[in-house]
Amino acid sequence: MVDAIIYSAILTFVLLGIIACLFFVMLRILQPNKRENYSVVIIAHEGDKNAASKLSTAGMRVSLIGDSSRARIIMVDYGMDKEERRICENMCRTSKGLYLCKPEEITQYIHGMI
Repeated sequence: MVDAIIYSAILTFVLLGIIACLFFVMLRILQPNKRENYSVVIIAHEGDKNAASKLSTAGMRVSLIGDSSRARIIMVDYGMDKEERRICENMCRTSKGLYLCKPEEITQYIHGMI
């Protein structure tokens, strides 16, 4: 009985290790070879209640790939409510590479990359 539990725990850890290695290899294959700067633009419409989670998720994905220094994540505010905008502004202040702007300001952020 104890042997079965130990073997199942070891098998679980081995399978998790294999999955983690495959995930790492997949990320390295999909990563572009050129080391250029790029922007990810996220649109937040009026009534969008999960804009902050979209911004946070995009930031985590970029840092998972290891491109935090080359990427800019720009959220364009098309009428977010005040509370959601405040949360996004706090995230942008505390995190590197996250920006919040209005539609008329987006060109300034894009031209800043060149």
